[in-house]
Amino acid sequence: MVPVGATIFVGWLDDLVNDADTETASQEVKPMADRQVTKTGKDRSGDITSLCNPGTAWSPRLKADAIRDIESGLHTYYVVWPGNVRTEVGVVMGPNGKYLRTDRDATVKNNLADLPDC
Repeated sequence: MVPVGATIFVGWLDDLVNDADTETASQEVKPMADRQVTKTGKDRSGDITSLCNPGTAWSPRLKADAIRDIESGLHTYYVVWPGNVRTEVGVVMGPNGKYLRTDRDATVKNNLADLPDC
């Protein structure tokens, strides 16, 4: 025969373990968002400093944060060009570190710079 108090304790312990498993599982699942970029922030040299889409909760997104999002797989960023051509924003390692770029054509130019300023 199991004492009544022991049964309550075991039930409470099971609930505690199940809640912990649920919390761990929910922390591991990261929702991925596909974010359209319509504008970019640029410094005086024309380097991309942020990605923007006015009216969205994530905008503006600083360059370092967008790089982290892309590399971790948390979010993707893309641009829709005239003619409904979609191009992904990627991370490139340059001589001065990582930067964001997209190639919509055969040029070596970073086409993100063609977008209007944020």
